[in-house]
Amino acid sequence: MKAFLITALALVLFTSCSEFREKKRITTQQVDLLQDSVRQIIPSVRAINIIQTADNTAVRVSVGDPSLYRESQAKKEEVALRVGLMICHVLANDNDLDSGTFAVTNDIKTDSPVHHDDINIDMKIDSLKHTLTKE
Repeated sequence: MKAFLITALALVLFTSCSEFREKKRITTQQVDLLQDSVRQIIPSVRAINIIQTADNTAVRVSVGDPSLYRESQAKKEEVALRVGLMICHVLANDNDLDSGTFAVTNDIKTDSPVHHDDINIDMKIDSLKHTLTKE
């Protein structure tokens, strides 16, 4: 009986650990909302591509926007943080993201999430999530 209880407790602990559960994917509805929100942050955007990594822990937001592409690095970093914050708000606690990349390209095609001229910026998803959960 004691062995059964120990086994049952171990099984409960094992299945409840977040490291062993399946990581949540961003839903199609969430992607649509994220794309609409990116358009609000960057009205001049011509193309948006949002992808999540296979392990569901990272997201890449690629935007085709020639005018943003020509802006200063500081401006691009500001927009990247705004997009990262928006992602945290839209997904709330309903995600397993711990990182994100904001990519700006001069290319306005939507068929590829990666372009030869991408400027990649860390969206600081992990630190934004921690900041928001403290509020």
